[in-house]
Amino acid sequence: MPRSFVVTLFVLAGTVWIAPAFAEPIITSITPTSGLKTRGGQTLTINGTAFSATGNAATVGGNGCIISAESAQSIECLLPEGSGTKNVQVVDGVGGASQPYLLTYDPPAVSSVTPSHGPTLGSVPITVRGDDFGPNGVARTVTVGTNVCPLDGSAPPSHTEMVCTVPAGEGQGLAVAVHVDGQSSSTNGTFSYDPPSITAVTPSSGPSAGGVRLTINGLNFGAQASASVGGSSCPAEEQTQSRVVCLLPPGYGTVDVTVTAGGQTSAGSSFSYDVRASACDAAKWKAVGTYEACLAKAEAKAAKLGVDPSADAKIAKSIVTCDDKFSAACTKAEVKLVDCSQIGTCAALKVTVRGWNPEAKQLIQ
Repeated sequence: MPRSFVVTLFVLAGTVWIAPAFAEPIITSITPTSGLKTRGGQTLTINGTAFSATGNAATVGGNGCIISAESAQSIECLLPEGSGTKNVQVVDGVGGASQPYLLTYDPPAVSSVTPSHGPTLGSVPITVRGDDFGPNGVARTVTVGTNVCPLDGSAPPSHTEMVCTVPAGEGQGLAVAVHVDGQSSSTNGTFSYDPPSITAVTPSSGPSAGGVRLTINGLNFGAQASASVGGSSCPAEEQTQSRVVCLLPPGYGTVDVTVTAGGQTSAGSSFSYDVRASACDAAKWKAVGTYEACLAKAEAKAAKLGVDPSADAKIAKSIVTCDDKFSAACTKAEVKLVDCSQIGTCAALKVTVRGWNPEAKQLIQ
């Protein structure tokens, strides 16, 4: 078969010798340079010099590129399946081999992820679809966020689909990427872990001073959840995917307990701080109770006599004594104790003993 060669002349003992030296084939360019699918099948045009007119062989990454047309300057062949960056080589009709010429297959691209969400516990299969996932036997991995999603051995991957088992994690909108033979996906899908949800809070009420352990049960708490009670941090002492034990912060009233995992926060679950009257309020309400008992005694005596309490001098005097004793006790509480929730309420209490802070009064009865 024809092959290019150069002629070298040299003289030995007065005789001229001719030594032919055949030129090796050289690849100068390859087209196309993009759109090279890992499944192969595209026509490559390999341009160069010193190819044979016929009888050439071409390989891509060691795999045969079936020739459909050839000349001394150009070869057309069918791209075999492959991935990553590979050497292209031409061997001419008499065995001369070109230096390798690099060709790069398209990187993987993800078009969809099904399902697109799942529990923070993981262990659910997801199907990743796209293109250019490479041929069998090539190194392939899938990642969800920064964690590897192990491939499902029972569902062999293809150039367009892979199945993997989601690892435990948390967060939303995490990138699902495919990595094939040193190339990472040019477009990614997304996967979101389900947000945390609370099923029970134990106990459902506690002291306003805090300091007791709160057990929060639920789902999708992940591995690094944080809890809050009424907007205040409830420092976690223990945590699993379904339980958080934390130390109740101080607070008051009825508030929401929430759990946040991976930037997602649960709906609130109700918790009530116990109402506790201050020492001052308790003393004032004790005075109220004594006052009510004193008035009831006077009213009972008037009813027994069948007279109006204010019309009977003795009964009227006993009512004034009730008033004076209450005023003295209530005022003493406001003067001597510094934790009163309200000041100057003794007169109002005398008029209507049940007209102020019934919650606090309830605590001392």
